Amino acid sequence: MVKKKGKKFRPNIKHVAKKRKILEKNRKKCRSSVIKENWESSKTPRENALSMGLAFNPNEAVPVVQPHARKVVSALEAEANEQKAMRESSVRTVRLPDRDVELLIYLSERYGDDYKVGSFEVIPVGHGDI
Repeated sequence: MVKKKGKKFRPNIKHVAKKRKILEKNRKKCRSSVIKENWESSKTPRENALSMGLAFNPNEAVPVVQPHARKVVSALEAEANEQKAMRESSVRTVRLPDRDVELLIYLSERYGDDYKVGSFEVIPVGHGDI
């Protein structure tokens, strides 16, 4: 028969004392006597640190301010405002396709300033016969 793997039970060793010794060895050590005195084993490390007025996580206690991001955002906003001002100040020209321009020239030559009559003109879809 195959042997059972794992640790064998040895009756001459006090297992509870051995386990306590291992736990004490693995427990985190603290050099400060004040923290050792005020430490409560029933609380979590975070709760212990907060009850003593210490910061458990320095990133939560003092938030990191990133000034570079603020500079980038302000630069982008300034650039967007400049572009908006340029767009508003410039004169917009309407670009039309050549065929539409030819049609408008034809209608203005034929009807002049009488836009009402020119609007009734039936215009072919391709308007290539102009």
